[in-house]
Amino acid sequence: MLSRQKGAQSVEFAMLVVPFLILIIGFFEICRLLLVNIILDVAVNAGVREAKTRPISPISDQAFAETIAKFPLIDKSKLVLDPSPLYAENFSDLVNEKPVSKSRAVLGEYKVSYSFSFALLPNLSTQFSESIGNMTTLKRKVLVSYDNK
Repeated sequence: MLSRQKGAQSVEFAMLVVPFLILIIGFFEICRLLLVNIILDVAVNAGVREAKTRPISPISDQAFAETIAKFPLIDKSKLVLDPSPLYAENFSDLVNEKPVSKSRAVLGEYKVSYSFSFALLPNLSTQFSESIGNMTTLKRKVLVSYDNK
């Protein structure tokens, strides 16, 4: 009887260790995704603070992107800032997407996207985007009211 059970513990361990490791890795990746999401929110808020106190120019747009890129876990190569923010004089122009020149702008709308990739399973990001859509791209749209007017 004892000779039949000799390898039973090894087989049980092998059957349980793989699902357990997948669960641990999945938990780690989801926590990292949530952490990057929170850090991106804070970074975008800091970038908005930086942009709204400067005169409206390409330098303020660059300062916005550089402020975001300074935060931990944010890879500058995966950060995409809309190259032409929408500038408007009032909310109705902003809603109707009627841009004005930078010299007349009171409001600005910035769009930021960040391509998140999993650390332990980098191929999982591409499989997610192919099968269920682009779930791993974090997008933010922020409205800036400029103080320098």
